[in-house]
Amino acid sequence: MFKGTYLHNIDVKGRLSIPAKLRKYITPEADNSLVMLPGVNKCIEVYPKDIWDKREEGLLKLNINNPDALRLIRLLSNRAHEDTMDPQYRVLIPQNLLKYASISTEILIVGTLTRIEFWNPAQYDEYLNSSMESLESLTERFLSGV
Repeated sequence: MFKGTYLHNIDVKGRLSIPAKLRKYITPEADNSLVMLPGVNKCIEVYPKDIWDKREEGLLKLNINNPDALRLIRLLSNRAHEDTMDPQYRVLIPQNLLKYASISTEILIVGTLTRIEFWNPAQYDEYLNSSMESLESLTERFLSGV
């Protein structure tokens, strides 16, 4: 499971090296491929290919005659980008995704169990410090009895 935060820089070509502590959770079934797409809260969601394939199966079950379901499919699939890590475990992040997440050179890599997220560090700090529920309240709501 992906966990932890890592502050890195993107090279001039838009490449990022995936930290070793996260790489170890990318299974051989992913074939070193990652799928990147716009996420909620202006981050970039990153899925190992095998995990994304399972999510995609769920999207394929949506009723495309429902305008909202079709819009969701379009918003996710038309901006999704797949890339294979090179021998230095770098991936190329497309410019449209970097722009969406307001990422220029510095990037915060966040493990969120089944996926990785790429954030603009300042925006992630704003997100954490926003008026959202406290850790204590969320823990009580979602983890009581676990």
